[in-house]
Amino acid sequence: QRPELRKKPFVVLDGESATEMVFAANHAARSQGVEIGMTRLQAEAFSKVTTLRRVIEHEHTAHATLHRVACMFSPRIESVEERPGTYALDIRGMDLLYGDAGKLANKLRRSLMAAGFLANIAVAENYPAAVSLACGRTGVSVVPSGCEAHAIGQLPVTALHLAPEHEATFAAWGIRTCAELAALAETDLIARLGQVGKKLHSLARGTWPHLMFPIEASFEAGLVERMELDFPVEELERLLFLLSRMTTALLERVRGKARAIAALR
Repeated sequence: QRPELRKKPFVVLDGESATEMVFAANHAARSQGVEIGMTRLQAEAFSKVTTLRRVIEHEHTAHATLHRVACMFSPRIESVEERPGTYALDIRGMDLLYGDAGKLANKLRRSLMAAGFLANIAVAENYPAAVSLACGRTGVSVVPSGCEAHAIGQLPVTALHLAPEHEATFAAWGIRTCAELAALAETDLIARLGQVGKKLHSLARGTWPHLMFPIEASFEAGLVERMELDFPVEELERLLFLLSRMTTALLERVRGKARAIAALR
């Protein structure tokens, strides 16, 4: 909603007026030293940083818009809970509509930019690998099959969404990248960290399995088209004209959700 701020440093404040804290900050603000959790006074000490108030309704609108655009490119979408604002799309079979993975990813990014978002997109066969790459790289990344470990290896180990205690442990060990973590012996990690060590090792190698839980869209009410008439329709030609308008409107709504109709009654 504020495209003029896209390349300028700004922060979003949350809380009561007397105890407002920095809830979010864009990259430009963070590069100047702004940190999440700062007070309003601390944030305003950075002269070039714009401060905005958090508006929950705007966040809901943004998420709804983001979800609507994503639905145009895949019928199976999962919201990544640990990373708000991140979605995972199952794009198997979508090449018939959008071309190969690279073309689909670029078309998706252009659609998101047209809706007002700056988005990073990654395509990989492994779900956690795609999420980590999308959160750790700028622009569009397409990983060839079997190359997940190499692609993730270049990312900092923090891209695996570590718990604070594990982040401190790896910092003490001198482990900075996913490649360095993947090079460790899995048995040694399990001995020191337990089963979470096994998971982190697999995440760093791009082999951790994931069972997708797509967002279940409710279409029961959305696939009904109604029209109230002031007068009865007695001629078949006029009836078909009305049915044609209603069917066209119905198909437009279905197409916008990347769906197909199996039967029409």
